[in-house]
Order: sequence, then C-alpha cells, then structure tokens
Amino acid sequence: MISKVKCRLPTMLSILLQQKGIDFNELLRLIHCSELISCSSTGFELTVDEYFLFWRTLKNISTNPLLGLELGAEIKPETFDPVFLAALASNTYQDALSRLARFKKLLYPAKIHIIENDSEVLISHCWTGVHDSEPDMLVDTEISFILRLGSLGLQQKVIPNRVELTRDAIAPGYAEKIGCYVKPNAKANILVLGKDVYQKSFITANPDLLEILDIPLKNKLALSHHHHSITLQVKKVLVNIITGEKPSLERVAAELSMSPRTLQRKLSLHNTNFNTLLTEVRKEMASYYLEQKGLKKGEIAFLLGFDSVNSFYRSYKKWR
Repeated sequence: MISKVKCRLPTMLSILLQQKGIDFNELLRLIHCSELISCSSTGFELTVDEYFLFWRTLKNISTNPLLGLELGAEIKPETFDPVFLAALASNTYQDALSRLARFKKLLYPAKIHIIENDSEVLISHCWTGVHDSEPDMLVDTEISFILRLGSLGLQQKVIPNRVELTRDAIAPGYAEKIGCYVKPNAKANILVLGKDVYQKSFITANPDLLEILDIPLKNKLALSHHHHSITLQVKKVLVNIITGEKPSLERVAAELSMSPRTLQRKLSLHNTNFNTLLTEVRKEMASYYLEQKGLKKGEIAFLLGFDSVNSFYRSYKKWR
C-alpha cells in the first residue's frame, strides 16, 4: 500500500486559481483525486507522487509561466497553517526560516536546507524518499512564498541576491518578477539571500502568539502530546479549527480523543476551563490580525470564529 502524506492545499489556493481562470476541482479530477476533495480546513491527503502530479498538471493547463511565482506571492497570511503563522510571529527572518525548516516536515516530507556563509544564505528544498525531480511550478511557489514571508514580516519587499534553477530555460519576465539575476542549468534549485536581510528583525514578531503555537508544534513533532499541559493542547487545537465558526467543547475533546467530560475535568485540575482558553486564543489572534494592514474587521471576525462583526466588537471591548 502506498503511504499517504498530508499535503495542505489551502482554500486560498483554490480561490487564487479560480481567480486566474483555473478550476481547482477540475484540476483534482485530472489527477484522479476528485474523491479526496474535502471541506476540512486542514486540507486533504495526497501521496508525494500525487502532489507532484498536481503541480505538473497545473503547469500543463496554465498559459502563465509565472503562475508559481504569483501564487506564492499572493497567499494571504490569514490563511496560513499554524506552522507558517509561527514563522511570521518569529523575532527575525532568520528565526522564521529556521522555524519553518524545523516544522514544515509536519506538512510535507520535505526538508529546507539553510547554508550560511560570510555574506549570503543559500536556501533549498529536499524531498525525502523521492526519486523524481521537484516540479518547476512548485519550486517557483516555494521560492516566492519564502520571499513573501520575509516581505510580510519585514513590511518591505525582499529582493534576493540571486536564484539558481536546474531548468534549462528561464521564462520571460521571471527575473523582473522576482527582482534579481536567475541562473539556469544549476546543480540545485536555490534561493540566495543577503545575510543583512536574513538577520533583520520582524515587525510582525509576536511572542504571545508564538507561545501558543510553538510549543504544540514541538510536541506534535515529538509525537508525545500526552506528556504536556492539557491547556497547551487545547489551545493548539483551537488555533487549528477556529476559523469560520465558534469551536465547541465537544469538537475540541474529539480532536484530543477524549470525552467532553474528561476534558472539562482535566482543565479544572489546571484551574481553568474551555471558555477561558477560547478567549485567550481569540485575544492573541485578534491582536495579531489587527496589526495586519488591509485585513477587514469582518474578515477578522470570521477568522476568530465569531458569527458577526458586532459579536467580535463586543468581545474586543471587554478584552481591552
């Protein structure tokens, strides 16, 4: 039996593709994965072969050779997985990429290699247990997303020193789009950043949000949730499911494989309760989202699981 790896294709990706005239559901059908379509906010499962086929098929049906760069640059932070939110809440670009390299394996069987020298930082992806080459459009999306992460965190456009690609030909407009020299026929696909940019502090740094996200991610990586605080486990689940609707005690208990009664009892032993933890998570997330330019109050209310903007306003006034 072919093992599955959970590859998160977020809702925002399907929206972006739709805006560019590409039917996301039809794309899945073309790779014979239409039965895997799910309304779950956590995505659906693909083998690595299926995941690579998704990106190759996308390249084949698209008439835009720069689509990968555009997708990586246009994904909105409010659609980020907790792994990416934790990176954005990091203290520096260096810290963000280090955290991304550590936790991205929770999403894909890929490693991010970061090599530093005196003046530059070389960043590349390596897919474990994969004999096929990484699709060009996926490479472009990953490069663009790393630059997008830096631009969001620094609140300024990040221009790399250069990009090295294994492909023979570089699409017209690629260098202009990314803002630097692009070397073809390279031995590996590498994004090269200047060390001065790499070491800059993130304006989006948020220690409180990072505390909520970081420890549960470490726990998940170690596959040992049961040895850690139940309050952190609950907060981690809340961060993952809060978008679009108010999380219930029953839903969180199910995610933690216990009954609602057992969860209530365990929380009481820590002198807290479900509603208190939900409020704490919403407060931290609200502070973060309100700092993001261009994010409307209605969107923030949705992301925090409120049924209306007025409900969000009333709660926010109590928090201040």
